[in-house]
Amino acid sequence: MIARATRTLCNSCRIRFDHTSTFIKRSCVACPKPARWSSFAALQRGSINSTPLSQDDTSHYSEQQLQSLYSDLFSSLPSAAQPIPALEGSIETLQALQDRFGLDDASHRALINHIQTATELITTSRIHLGLVLDTEWETIIRSALDARDLEYALKGLDILKDHRANQVENLDLRLLNHPYLMQDVYAFSQLSDKLYNVGYPVSADRLSYLVASHLHSHLREQPRMIAIKSTQDLIHKLEAQGTPPSQDGYATIMRAYLDASRDSNLLSETGTSQTNPSAAIAAVHDLFTHMRYVAHPNPSLETYSVVIAACARGRQVNPLRALELLQEIKQGLMSGRTELIQPQLDISSLVACYNGTIRACARAGARFAGDAFRLAKELVQPDGIPIAGATISGIGPDRKTMTALMHSAKRIGDLARTRWILTEVMRAQLTEFENGSEAILDEEIMVCAFQAYSAFRPSFRREMTRNQTEEPEGTAIEEDVITAHMSAPTYTIPQSAPEALKEADILLSRILSKHTTSPDHLFSHVPISARIMNAYLGIYYSHAPLERALVKFEECYSRVEPNAYTFVNLLEHLARAAEPDRQHSLAFAKKTWINWQVWIQRVNDGQTDPILAEATPRAIERAWAAIIRIHSLCDDVETALTLLREFVTKYPPACLNTQSPSSLSTQRSRLEHLPPLNSDKSLTTLLATPTPRVGLLVRFTTPEQITEPGIGPHLLFSDLTLLHQRLVSRHSYRKADIAFVTWACKSYELQLKRRRDRALGVVKPARSKTKLPEKDHPGDSSHP
Repeated sequence: MIARATRTLCNSCRIRFDHTSTFIKRSCVACPKPARWSSFAALQRGSINSTPLSQDDTSHYSEQQLQSLYSDLFSSLPSAAQPIPALEGSIETLQALQDRFGLDDASHRALINHIQTATELITTSRIHLGLVLDTEWETIIRSALDARDLEYALKGLDILKDHRANQVENLDLRLLNHPYLMQDVYAFSQLSDKLYNVGYPVSADRLSYLVASHLHSHLREQPRMIAIKSTQDLIHKLEAQGTPPSQDGYATIMRAYLDASRDSNLLSETGTSQTNPSAAIAAVHDLFTHMRYVAHPNPSLETYSVVIAACARGRQVNPLRALELLQEIKQGLMSGRTELIQPQLDISSLVACYNGTIRACARAGARFAGDAFRLAKELVQPDGIPIAGATISGIGPDRKTMTALMHSAKRIGDLARTRWILTEVMRAQLTEFENGSEAILDEEIMVCAFQAYSAFRPSFRREMTRNQTEEPEGTAIEEDVITAHMSAPTYTIPQSAPEALKEADILLSRILSKHTTSPDHLFSHVPISARIMNAYLGIYYSHAPLERALVKFEECYSRVEPNAYTFVNLLEHLARAAEPDRQHSLAFAKKTWINWQVWIQRVNDGQTDPILAEATPRAIERAWAAIIRIHSLCDDVETALTLLREFVTKYPPACLNTQSPSSLSTQRSRLEHLPPLNSDKSLTTLLATPTPRVGLLVRFTTPEQITEPGIGPHLLFSDLTLLHQRLVSRHSYRKADIAFVTWACKSYELQLKRRRDRALGVVKPARSKTKLPEKDHPGDSSHP
C-alpha cells in the first residue's frame, strides 16, 4: 500500500518523467489547477513529510488496479528504438516550460516568478522538487543573461539552490562564458559568487574566464595597453593568493599583447602613440617565462603558438627562439607529454606553431631560409608528424604557411620557389582543398610574389652577348615588352630581365581583369591597392631602364591612390640613377617632390586615411633623404642645403627628446607585500582588493632590447654622406655649410642618445660646480 502525500502538485508542476500519475480531486499547492498524484515518483523520491492519514483516508488497490498501474508504467516508458526527442534551442525549451506550467508568457521573468512561488510553498521538503529539469535551468538563466537582466539571473540561481537541483557538469563555465558577462566583469563576479554559493566551486578555468572578462570590460574604458597591464596585475594578484588561473588566462593576456603589437598605430607624431610594439612583444615572452616559473611549467600547444607568433613579430625577429620552442614541442609529442596530447591533440595550434616558426625563419633573411622550407616539408610529409607511438596524419599547409614561405622566397630572390608557391596556391584554390585548408591568393601573397620578382637576379644579361652591329638594348626591351601579351605562356624560370617583366605584366593583368567583362576568379581576392602597385613597380625599378620605369610609374599612378612608399620607392630609385640618366632623374624628382608635398598636406589635413597612407616618420625621413641625395648627386648642393635647412626647421632635433608616455614600464616591480587572503572565495571582494606591487618574478627580455615608438623624423650622417662629400671635395671653401651639415647630424644623434638614456633610466651625474685647483707649472707661467 502506498500512501498519498498531502502536498500534491498538478500536471504543470510535476516532474516530466512521472509517467504513472493519476488525477485526484485535491488542488495543487502551487497553482489552482487539479493536482496529479504519482506513486512511482514517490517510490523514487523516498519518504516525504506527510501528515498521518486515517484508515478511512487510506486507499487499497485491487489486483486489477495494480496490474493497470504497472501496465501504464511500462507502456509509457520510452524504448531504445524511439528515444525522447531533445528540445532544440532555448526558444523551444522556454515554450515547453510555458506549456508545462500553463503560463501566458514564456519570458524568463514569468518562469522564474512562477517557479519561485511554487518553491516557497514547499519549504519543508528536502528533496529534489523536480519542477524543472536540471538541464533546463541553464536555458532559463541564459535567457535572463541574453536580456542583460542580472537581477533575475541571480534570482534564478537562488531558486536553483532552493529547488535542490543536481549539479550539471560545467554549468558554471557555460553560464560565465556568456557574451554579456564577458563584457562586464562586475556582473561576472556577482554571478560567479552566486554560483559558488549554489555549490559550484571556483576552478582555475573560471578564473581564466574572469581574466577574459576583466580584459574585455576594461578595453572599452581604458587605453589598450593600460587595460592589458591591469588585467595582468589581476593574474599576479591571483598568483599571490595561491590560485593562479589556467593557461587559457595567461594565453588571453599574451594574445592581447600580440594583437596590440599588430594593431598599434605608429603613424602619429611623437607624444600621441600609446602602444609600443616592441614592449608588447617583449611582454609576451616575459609573461610566458613567468608563467612557466610560477604556475604552469608545461605549456599547451595554444600557449606555444602565441609565443612562437611573437617570435616572428616586430622589427627584430627571433628565429632561434622559435626553433627552440618548436623542438621542445616535438620532443614533448615524442615523449607523450600530457599537456600536448590530452584531452586531444590540438591540430590547429600545432599548425600555428609551425607557421609561426616558418615565418620567423623567413623574416630572418637568407641565413634561415633553408630552415623555413625544411619545416614546411616536415609539415606536409606523407608520414605525418611523429608522436608517442603514432603519427599525426592529415596535416596540410594553410594560407599562413604559404604566405610565410613566400616571405622566405622573396628575401633570397628565389623565383623558382615563388612560382611553385603561386602554382600550389592556385591549384588549392581551384580544388578548394579537400582537407579544409584556406589557401587563397590575397594581397600579401601577391605583394611578396612581386617583391620576389624584383629581388630576382637573372643569370643571363643581354650585354654579355651583344655585338657591335646589334641594336641598342633599350630598343630590344621595347620590342620584348610590346609582344609580351602576344607570346605564349612559358613554364621555365625567366632567364633575363625582359622575361621577368613579361611574367610580372601577365600577373598584373590577371589582377586587373576583375574590372573587365571576363574576370579571373583566381585573383578575385587580390585588391588593386597601392601596396600591389608599389611591389609591381619595384620590378621595373630593378629590371627596366629608367625611362620605361618612369612611364610605368605614370601609368600606375593614375590607377590607384598612392601611399607614402609610392613616392619613397620612386625617389630612392631616382637617387641611384646612372650618370647618363641623372639630369632626367633630377627633373622627374622635382615633379615628384611637388606631388609629395601636396599629398602629405592632404594626409596632415585628414583628407586621406592615415592607415592606408602609411605616412610613418620613417617614410617621411626616407623621402627627405632621397630628395637631398638626388640634388647632391647632380651637384646641386645649394638646393640640397635649402632642403636640409627646411627639414631641420620643420623637424628640429630638440623634438626628438620629447618622450611619449611609456605604455609599459621598464622598471622591474618587486613583491612588496601579499594581498589579504580571500577566505570566502568571493571574486567581487578580490576585484575590490587594492593591487599590491606584485609583478613578474622572472623575465626573458631586458630593457635594452625594447625599442621606443613615436620617434619623429630625423636625418643621420648616413643619410647626408653624399652631400657632405660633395661639399668637401668640390666646394671646400663653404666652411659654414660643411659645419651646418655636421651640426645637423650630430644634433639628431645626441638627442636620440639622450632619449634612449632616459628611457633606460640612465642618469648622468650632475656636473660639479667646485672649481679644481690649477696645476703649478715650473718656469714660464705661459703654457702652450
